[in-house]
Amino acid sequence: SRPWGQGLAAEQQLGDDAAQRAANVAALMGMQATEAIPEDLDGQDEECGCWTPARPRAEFLAHLRHDAADSASWPVLFPGSGREGLHFKAEFDGSNLRRVRSEGEGSSTLELLLRGDAGRGSHQRWFFFDVEAAQQTNLRCHVITFTKEPSAFASGKQRIVALRPGECRWRWAGEDYATFPNRYSIGTGHKRHHTLAFSLRLESGCTRVAFWYPYLFGDVLADIRRLRPTAAFLNAHDLGPTPRGNRMLALTITDFDSLHTDTKRPYVMISARVHPGEVPASFMMRGVLEL
Repeated sequence: SRPWGQGLAAEQQLGDDAAQRAANVAALMGMQATEAIPEDLDGQDEECGCWTPARPRAEFLAHLRHDAADSASWPVLFPGSGREGLHFKAEFDGSNLRRVRSEGEGSSTLELLLRGDAGRGSHQRWFFFDVEAAQQTNLRCHVITFTKEPSAFASGKQRIVALRPGECRWRWAGEDYATFPNRYSIGTGHKRHHTLAFSLRLESGCTRVAFWYPYLFGDVLADIRRLRPTAAFLNAHDLGPTPRGNRMLALTITDFDSLHTDTKRPYVMISARVHPGEVPASFMMRGVLEL
């Protein structure tokens, strides 16, 4: 919220004190947070039926035929204890899942409702949750809270990812993807929601499922530690908390020794990932840091 001139002046003041920069970098390197990404991400290109979109017309019509009164009595699996042999969890860093209902008693078709972004509840795309199965199970998932059609899934350009029991790498998952408008609407303008539908095969144990490869604050810290920066070229300070109270860091990368002699040095501001679902932007920022 400060004028740019004040911000740059403050940055120059921070750059004046090499000892303070060294302390800032040491504190940054010592920070710990949950990481979501295993080190080895090779082997994602396994064959699966994800590339073949399903024909959604019959599923769309069946979805519309559900009576609102009947759907109100659908069993709620999350929040709660789930049902025998199937449990959902979303109480970890970066997770997002608001409610899961079974579309009928004992049905393998599930309706998933997401939480909105902090400060913008109508933006609901990111999902990240655990599902534990007692035995191999096949589910049909309906994620119903998309305010825009998630067409990249239906065309085969995007797939969900999963971390399966006993594995240490994320893999593409799901098959028979389909997207279609549903009977839900939001706001006074009655803007329609869209459904992302996919089939998911679960093995016995806990499977972690995400909209895209997760990248959490802990992964940022791990990347910085891996790059082994020094205070001669790096400073770190807090911009302030996010709406959810998380820390938001600003990194300044420059040659501090010549900061005052080079008066015409341009300032380049780089930011990424406004919304939680914009995870590819975090990976692009990783590339910027490596560069």
